[in-house]
Amino acid sequence: LLHSGPQCPDGFEVHDPTGRCYKFVAESLSWGAAFNVCAEADSFLARVNNKGVNNHVQQFVSGDMMEIWVGISDSEEEGTWRYSNGAKVVNWSNWMEGAPDGGVEENCVSMKQDGKWN
Repeated sequence: LLHSGPQCPDGFEVHDPTGRCYKFVAESLSWGAAFNVCAEADSFLARVNNKGVNNHVQQFVSGDMMEIWVGISDSEEEGTWRYSNGAKVVNWSNWMEGAPDGGVEENCVSMKQDGKWN
């Protein structure tokens, strides 16, 4: 979960370089269900828009956790990737080789243990 502040709510931790508040929810959810959990906490799925944030979020993908959802989707318009706050993904991305490749069948982005997006 990503909360933009000004202060971190209970259960969230601030990432000092960005000032953003993060909370990891270790529950297996669909992207839509994860989005809703975030909305209930007045938050978004993590907006990974640079290498520093990517590296920070990547630390949550470990052990048995093979991938996690990040706040990127093209569900509104195929091929137009947007963060869950509606902003377009334009200046930075970290797609794994060959991705995105799911067409209309895959509209949401997950981060793998190596930090790459699928």
